[in-house]
Amino acid sequence: MNSFLLCLGAISLAQTCVAAKMSWIASADTLIIDSDTIYIEQDQVQLPEDSLPSENLKRSKLHSNPWSASFAIGINLTHPEILKNSSEFQPLNDFIGLPYKPQPNVVAGGDIGYRFLSILGNQGTIELAAISGYQFNKVKIGYSSVDDPAELNKDSLLFFKEDAGELLMGYFVVTSTPLIGEADSSYIFLRKSKLNFQAHDVVIKLRATLNNGPRRARFFFETGVVQRFMRVSSSEESIYFLNENGKYNIIEVDQMKPRNIIAPHFAFGTEKRFDEGINQDRYFTLGATFSASLPAASFYGNDYFDIEVRNYALQVFARYFF
Repeated sequence: MNSFLLCLGAISLAQTCVAAKMSWIASADTLIIDSDTIYIEQDQVQLPEDSLPSENLKRSKLHSNPWSASFAIGINLTHPEILKNSSEFQPLNDFIGLPYKPQPNVVAGGDIGYRFLSILGNQGTIELAAISGYQFNKVKIGYSSVDDPAELNKDSLLFFKEDAGELLMGYFVVTSTPLIGEADSSYIFLRKSKLNFQAHDVVIKLRATLNNGPRRARFFFETGVVQRFMRVSSSEESIYFLNENGKYNIIEVDQMKPRNIIAPHFAFGTEKRFDEGINQDRYFTLGATFSASLPAASFYGNDYFDIEVRNYALQVFARYFF
């Protein structure tokens, strides 16, 4: 009889466990049979939940923003190199030992880009984007020229000589005929001039951006090519070529025909994200970039010299991601 009651209690307890839906916790039950106390301890039973998400749960959405467009403005600096092609004549600056000073100008433009790859790394996400853009630029070269060309109109030029960065000219003065006179010399007054070329730059580049999160600064590096379309804009004076025997030649700037060039492009910079209200799909970034066109590229040449330039630019920009 005792064994029958014990089995009946165990069956009742098992039915209680099956009735639980997902999990239940029960404290120890007590059975008293013929004055003997029997404790039945019950372990916690927990069934795994369904791993499939509920239809009522809102699934997260991935915000990609692959497209972006920007506008930039800044300062461009042209660093010229003049290569002599003639063994007989030298440019005036080279003859008297004056350097061609880099000249600044304002540069402005915009671009549009498409992010085609994101790579997760230990330091953040590396984003790769292809970018194409346009900017209005200039190439400026500072040089020296003769202040008054009438000073060179002498009876006979004997020599040109450099003297402490100045141009000394020797000439023959006719005092009576036939060809009777005396030698004399004088310093030629020079003036600073600027050779200006307008440039329309079409840029194709690849940008790699290190993205550490929406609230942190991003850092990027660019490389690509610049197609530069050039034409003469203006110049104040002619370009002089001299030799020590008192001979000289002049090139009028409006006769110069520059070539369009393709130059390598390199840049690096940083930007900071600013959200557009509550819309996380679209946002702005503000930043700064330093770029360079290296090595020097030649855009003009004649029998006397070639002109090569390197360009450096510092710009600020606003970029919109959408």
